[in-house]
Amino acid sequence: VAVCTPPPVVVLEFEKIEKGWYQYKSDTLPSGELKVTLDETGWQEFIGFFKSPYFWMNIMMFGIPILIFIIIPVGVILTIILLKRRKKRLEKENDVSTIDKINLQ
Repeated sequence: VAVCTPPPVVVLEFEKIEKGWYQYKSDTLPSGELKVTLDETGWQEFIGFFKSPYFWMNIMMFGIPILIFIIIPVGVILTIILLKRRKKRLEKENDVSTIDKINLQ
């Protein structure tokens, strides 16, 4: 019976030099160090967020409940408030026009 053992896991400790730059120092490397740069801008990170499969999975899982429990009730409340304001404004305009008619006579 052949037993396959996985290769050992090597963990490299990188030191942050500055924003986007990381360095690994080792005597086994030809130049003694390994520098890595991450050149992804904020805009690229923002776009990458939407390309993530986890983003779409979360939208599918939580999108409908958010729509049902947050967006629709807020829309209904705003519609009621706007209709009440409109009704008050129209009543106020009708009252003013009635007063003008009385003054003209």
